[in-house]
Amino acid sequence: MSYKKGTVVGVALMSIVLVGCGSDPVASSGGGESSTDREVTVTRCGEDVTYRGTPTKITASAVGLTDTLFDMGLEDSVVAVGSTAQGDPAPEYQDKFDSLTKLGTEQFGTREQVLSSGTDLVYAENSTWPFDPAKDEATVEDLEKAGIGVYIANQGCGGWGGSFDGLYTDVTNLGKITNHESKATDLVSSMKDRVSKAQRQVAGNNAKVAILGFDPSGTDLVAIGPKYTQGEMLTQLGVHNVFDDLDEAYSLVNPESIIDRNPDIIFVGVAHMEDEGAKATAAKEMQDKLRETTAGRNAQIYAIDDMGGQPGSTRAIDQIEFMAQNIADAKVES
Repeated sequence: MSYKKGTVVGVALMSIVLVGCGSDPVASSGGGESSTDREVTVTRCGEDVTYRGTPTKITASAVGLTDTLFDMGLEDSVVAVGSTAQGDPAPEYQDKFDSLTKLGTEQFGTREQVLSSGTDLVYAENSTWPFDPAKDEATVEDLEKAGIGVYIANQGCGGWGGSFDGLYTDVTNLGKITNHESKATDLVSSMKDRVSKAQRQVAGNNAKVAILGFDPSGTDLVAIGPKYTQGEMLTQLGVHNVFDDLDEAYSLVNPESIIDRNPDIIFVGVAHMEDEGAKATAAKEMQDKLRETTAGRNAQIYAIDDMGGQPGSTRAIDQIEFMAQNIADAKVES
C-alpha cells in the first residue's frame, strides 16, 4: 500500500474524509494486484492521510491493538507486534498471536527492526510513544518515507485520552484502509450495542468510583481523571468519578486524599491480567492502603486490565462491561 498526506483540517478526530488531499508525493509499497488502485482518505490526528492499496502485512505497536485487528477478521494480514510488556492477547487469539514476529518488549522495536520487517501498515496506540528517535525507534516520517502507512488511534493523538467514541472511528477507518468495511461496520454496531447495555445497567446509579494505579515509587498512587482513556469510560457510563476534577489525565495522589473522597468502588489497573496472582496481589495491596474507604470496608476493590485502557483496543469494551457489572452490584453508603 502507499499513502500521501494532505493539509490539517482541524482537530475533529471523528471526521472521515473520502476525497483526495493534495499533491504531496506518494510513496509505494505492497498490496495485491487487485488492490493497488484502491485509495481512501481518513483523518489521522487532525490531518488528512490517503492510503493507496490494501495492506497485507500489518504491524500493531502493542498487544491490545492485535485484538482489534483480529476482531476485524484480519488474522491473515497481521504479521508483527511491538511492545508485549502489558500482557497477553485475548485467549481466543493466543495461537495466532504466538505466530507473530515480536519486535520489542518494553518498546515498539528499533528503527531498523520495523523498517526491515516488510510491514506495509503500522497501527499505533499513541502518536509519540512508539515513535521516539531517542530510543532508536522509527518516527512516523521515517516510516512514511519508506512507503509504510501509519494509522494512529484517535484516543492516542498527542497522548492518552479523548472521546471513547474514537474507538468506533478507529475501527471504521481501519475497515476502509484494509478493505474490510463490512466487517468493521458489524463490529462497531456490536460494540455500541454492548456499551448501551452497560449504560442501562448503571442508569441512575449513585456509586462513587475511583480508578487507580500504583506509582513505581511505591509511596503514592495514580488517580485517573476523565481525560484518561479509562476515566472516559466512567463518563460514558454516566457514573461519578471521584477524581473528575483533575485537569490532567492522571495525577499522583496519596492514600489520604483518596480516603477523603471515600469511593464506594475502586478499580485498580494491572498488567498481565492473565496472572491471577498479580490480580489478587494488586487488590490486596490497595485494600491494605484504603481499608478506611467504603470500597475497602466492603471489599469492593477490583483489578482491571491495563490494556483495556489502551487507545485503539477493542478490549475496552470488555472493560466497560466489567466496570458496569461491578458498579451495578456495589454496596453504596450514603
